[in-house]
Amino acid sequence: CLLHNFGGTRGLYGDLSRIATGPLAANAASGSTMDGIGITMEAIEHNPIVYELMLEMGWRRCCCHDALVVEFLCSVLSCSLSFDLGEWVQQYAVRRYGGKSEALSRAWHILQTTLYTVSSVSKSQVEVRPAITMNKPYSSNTTALVEAWRLFVQGSSEVKPVGPFQYDLVDVTRQALLNLFTDFHSLFMVAYQRYQLHHVNSSLEFKSIVSPMMEIIEDLDKLLGSDINFLLGTWTETARSWGDTVEEKNQLELNARNQVTLWGPRGNIEDYASKNGWSGLVGDYYMSRWQLFVSRLQDSIDKGKSMVGCHY
Repeated sequence: CLLHNFGGTRGLYGDLSRIATGPLAANAASGSTMDGIGITMEAIEHNPIVYELMLEMGWRRCCCHDALVVEFLCSVLSCSLSFDLGEWVQQYAVRRYGGKSEALSRAWHILQTTLYTVSSVSKSQVEVRPAITMNKPYSSNTTALVEAWRLFVQGSSEVKPVGPFQYDLVDVTRQALLNLFTDFHSLFMVAYQRYQLHHVNSSLEFKSIVSPMMEIIEDLDKLLGSDINFLLGTWTETARSWGDTVEEKNQLELNARNQVTLWGPRGNIEDYASKNGWSGLVGDYYMSRWQLFVSRLQDSIDKGKSMVGCHY
């Protein structure tokens, strides 16, 4: 059974090799009573390749009946004994985009061998409560992601740039922008630490770093707004559609908004179901939090003081 995410954490991830071997090994195990496969993620509508592969595994069988041998050979050969994962990914791209593209083949090879080798990722810095010191989100290979993005842009002239291709292009670009934001936040953190150490007004330095950070969030929101699959409005309008009266519709929308922000009347599990892939949520909610945080921090620097977290 595949538990791919908690709270719909957005990112490009999913251990394709493990998905391509685990069900085969379980089925080949001595005394196995396995009857099928399942998916138990807390949210869907992202990383479609993960779910397509997992749901296909229920139809595949391995000729080897020793689970340990299956796992060992699969880890060494990076294949599932009954099919070539690399070839499967290449054919997935052809099916998904309605034709073959050399650039997109190379892009998916990069994604398969880098980002799609991990089973989970942490949340991006954009979507969690802003702070001076923040954990750096796990990233398989930012350089590889940029190269994959470049190939997706190149591939737009080789296939019809609509539907699934547009979705994937937006998704890969989304992740590239989030990685770029992390890089700027690292500079932001170092600049503030230098200010604390030397007590020198660093207003100009901060503005030179903060400005592109805010531009990245703005660009991210515009990017997501270009595809119906990345809209907060899709989520809220669907929630409203379940109500019969205006009162019911308003309550359902409130619940839907609460789930992806506070998750409780007082932020009981704040940002648990955050979505860095929804326009509207990024541009209004996350942007506003960062702008408030940055303005308070800038004010403290101008006054020669240290930032007090509780004031933010």
